[in-house]
Amino acid sequence: MRQLQEEIDSLKEQLEEARGDVQSQSELEGQLRETIDLLRGRVHAQTSRELESMRRLQQHARLEPLFDKLAESFVFNSPEEVIARLELLEDDKLGTFDQLLRTQEEVAALQSQLAAAREREQQQRTALNTQHLSASAQLQARNAALEAEVEEME
Repeated sequence: MRQLQEEIDSLKEQLEEARGDVQSQSELEGQLRETIDLLRGRVHAQTSRELESMRRLQQHARLEPLFDKLAESFVFNSPEEVIARLELLEDDKLGTFDQLLRTQEEVAALQSQLAAAREREQQQRTALNTQHLSASAQLQARNAALEAEVEEME
């Protein structure tokens, strides 16, 4: 009996040691999972940066002939001159945009005037048609009266 009790105690100690080992292994596993997730994030970020760098290099390679052509066509002596040129172009662009807005406003005003003129024209047509129909009816009535009078004279 005593031997069984010692065996049980020994097994309990082994069980506690095993539980401790399992817990420490679980903690280690959790830390390793966190490290893996962190490394995956870093790899993803690095991959994204590399893809963006490759895209920029490709874009630069495509645009490099244009840059060379611009460098040949436009000679700028200093960065200040480049900035002044850009400001001039921006001012010109703003002026063109303002002119476009004014033109659009003028077009809208002219369209409004055209719509009003068409409305007046339609009203005048209606009035003239009404007068025409009324005058025609009066003339037909007068014609009928004159025909009746001519028949009476005969």
